[in-house]
Amino acid sequence: MSLNGNTETLHIRVGGMTCAACQSHVQHALDQTPGVEKAAVSLMMGEATVVFDPQAVAAPKLLEAIRDSGYEAQLPDPGRDPIAEQEERERAQAEEARSLGVKAIVSLVLGAIAMAISMRPSSMQTAM
Repeated sequence: MSLNGNTETLHIRVGGMTCAACQSHVQHALDQTPGVEKAAVSLMMGEATVVFDPQAVAAPKLLEAIRDSGYEAQLPDPGRDPIAEQEERERAQAEEARSLGVKAIVSLVLGAIAMAISMRPSSMQTAM
């Protein structure tokens, strides 16, 4: 708990998390930061909500803790409304899904070609 009872809550966008282990890693990094009273990391939202004592730690230090753990961190724009931020996040997720879909299709096609080539009878086997 903060000594002066004065806390702030900050919502930090976190990028690069792909699984529960990533979420846990960011959570642990924030929990270990002096001045942080409570941290909640959401993999689905790509966001960390941090309750901290501003007398003990500043927002840039929280971003640094996340970045040092291997993930991207960014403060929300102060002038943007939460709905616009959510729409932007959803657009980014849709674009990432499309990109992963294209990569999956290319991988399947290349895998099928490699399998077809490897299953061709070789000329050395027919010579015997």
